[in-house]
Amino acid sequence: MKYSVIIPVYNERTAIHRCLDSVLPQLPENAEVLLIDDGSTDGTVEICREYAAKFPCITLVEKINVGVSSARNAGLDIAKGEYVLFVDADDAVASDYFDTLDTALADSPDMLMFDMRIMGKRDTRMRKCGRDGICIDRERMATIISKCLRRQVLNLITTKAFRREIIEKYGLRFDERLDIGEDKAFAFAFSLKAESVKKIRDELYYLSVDDPNSLSRRKRDKLCESVLTEHRIMSDMLRAADIPESGKRAYEKALNYSFYRSAYTVVGELNKFDLTKTERREKTREILEAFSREEGFEPKDIRCAALACPVRNKKVRLMDGAMRRCSKRGRL
Repeated sequence: MKYSVIIPVYNERTAIHRCLDSVLPQLPENAEVLLIDDGSTDGTVEICREYAAKFPCITLVEKINVGVSSARNAGLDIAKGEYVLFVDADDAVASDYFDTLDTALADSPDMLMFDMRIMGKRDTRMRKCGRDGICIDRERMATIISKCLRRQVLNLITTKAFRREIIEKYGLRFDERLDIGEDKAFAFAFSLKAESVKKIRDELYYLSVDDPNSLSRRKRDKLCESVLTEHRIMSDMLRAADIPESGKRAYEKALNYSFYRSAYTVVGELNKFDLTKTERREKTREILEAFSREEGFEPKDIRCAALACPVRNKKVRLMDGAMRRCSKRGRL
């Protein structure tokens, strides 16, 4: 089995057809689709059953609703493919998805990273994370992955192919304590164990932002604590990693940058709520105080220091004003 495509599903009745219809017509014989219904209540599971009855390549798992981490882990527990791919139920893949993967994986990297397109809009963040091609040098790998972490593309597990041997050898799973950031933590853990990584510029994944219930658009009232927990977990991973010190330093710089960049995201999240200016600024103060209390995330370079300065100095009005402007411009 070459590919295991894991698709977690929860209440995606209107989108699941688009997703499966993009994957199944081009699915090679040496691939399986693991459809994990996480306790849907809107009729999605009945659609999944229809597809599973029609396509023998589909294994449908029906479980109680626990969350996307649990659903993905259920897929990993039964996956048989050499490479694991993740597709979200409200997204789609390109028509040459598997053909391009076959070519790109010919030299057997542990992890393959490819580009995506936000439906109707090109996304170029991955292209800025280093040269294309395969890398087998751990120090250079750390540089590449660190750039991805800084540019917030490491968390896009749907734009990566993961060698299952690495996942099983080190018992890698999604941390079910996290309901936000579990994807970044998984990809980071995998990167610390991988011996090779490859990048290609092909736009193979199509991300949908139309769903008002998608993670990027819905209100997340526990975002601050989730982000802090996510970075604590990743920091613990890095301390325990058996990699060269130069690589650890590169990862540490990127992780600390990600930490302070996340403070801006959490403050920006307040603009999704119906808050008065006074209420918003009071919550902004609470967020900045929470980030400032965390230990072990001191800035390691000038760019991080500049990003961290308003956070560490609790510049409430500055942060609130900046993120209000971003919100009005649709940049959150």
